[in-house]
Amino acid sequence: MAASRSTPDSVTRRSGRSWRSLWRRGPWAGLATLLLVLALDRVALAPDGPLWQRWERPARDWSPATRGIVADRKTLRELREIGPAAETAVVLGNSRAAASLRSRLAEQAEPTRTYRMIAHARIGLFEMLSAAERIEPLDIDLGILALSEFDLFRAERPRPESGHCRWGAMGASARWLGPRVVFRHRRHFLQLAAACSLESYSTRLALHRAGLDAWREFDGSLVARTTEASVETPPPPTSFFPRAARSTEQKQEQRQEALQARRRLFAEASAAFPELPADGIRFQVRHALRLYRGAHVAYNRRLIERTIDTFLEGGNRVLLVEPPLHSTVRRALDPALRQEFLRYAESLAEQDGVDLLRLEESGPFDDSSFADLTHLHNQRGAIQMTEAIVERIRRMPRSADAQPP
Repeated sequence: MAASRSTPDSVTRRSGRSWRSLWRRGPWAGLATLLLVLALDRVALAPDGPLWQRWERPARDWSPATRGIVADRKTLRELREIGPAAETAVVLGNSRAAASLRSRLAEQAEPTRTYRMIAHARIGLFEMLSAAERIEPLDIDLGILALSEFDLFRAERPRPESGHCRWGAMGASARWLGPRVVFRHRRHFLQLAAACSLESYSTRLALHRAGLDAWREFDGSLVARTTEASVETPPPPTSFFPRAARSTEQKQEQRQEALQARRRLFAEASAAFPELPADGIRFQVRHALRLYRGAHVAYNRRLIERTIDTFLEGGNRVLLVEPPLHSTVRRALDPALRQEFLRYAESLAEQDGVDLLRLEESGPFDDSSFADLTHLHNQRGAIQMTEAIVERIRRMPRSADAQPP
């Protein structure tokens, strides 16, 4: 029997059928859906997107974290709308930074300058760097960073749910930590990658409170539906850097010492603030006594220095502000930690365009200046700190970009 031969036409027909079959079998519907979701995520949940503009006024039952995320979106939108003619200062930091400056009072004292804040409880050093990378291309001239020994000596991982995660900050962290640490915490870095890619993931706390859980159901493997209590009060993050190896006896002894220190500080704080709930005081006590020296300090320094460099490379000035602490917390902390922080901050202030406002210059702050252990009172201490910040900004040399030719 003669062997069958394939003609060019038959080969073309078979090739066409195979491609059509592959197209039908391929996951094109899923890819198209993914691209559509990514586009909607970028458009609808961008800082100037339509969804965030609906929440200009936070509801009373929103948590501080949700309020902060929504307020950050409004701030980013306003920074894009402010023209280059206006002098703009942006405050970066945690809730202590938010309690240290009253922006309206500062604008009244200095009408030519606009003050905006990206500061709430979810902002750590990694989030400050991410926020700096996002706002650096905008028309600002001054970055105000609220830093103290609380930031330098606390070991914390980045928060994917903070609303601030940028690929530049994540890539730099991966290089500084090394492949071994990244692999050990690969699930956390996967969550960071999702937060850098999807606004609906990084802002999921706010979406949950707004009742938009259905918006994020497309990614159930990374964004699991959780109850309100677990979403709003996640467990404290685990450090990238484990504590040094200790014997069982050493662990027990240190655990007892830490327990006694917490009890002493809780008793003093409860007497100083009898009107505050006990759970809130316990949280602040645990938060205040988690400072220690270790490998995490070098990582924190790199985050701080990269944040400052991001502002300086954009032709902006930087003001480092040291927030105060209530006397009960100050007595409980090792004074050597603050001295080490001040030496480090003073070395940063030696750079051109960087200045430092110490507590000795903005204070003193008596106990009546505080609303709790770590936050200034809005009507007392915050006014004093605002006046000190505005006065220091007036004395700072202007950036090279702002000087007349």
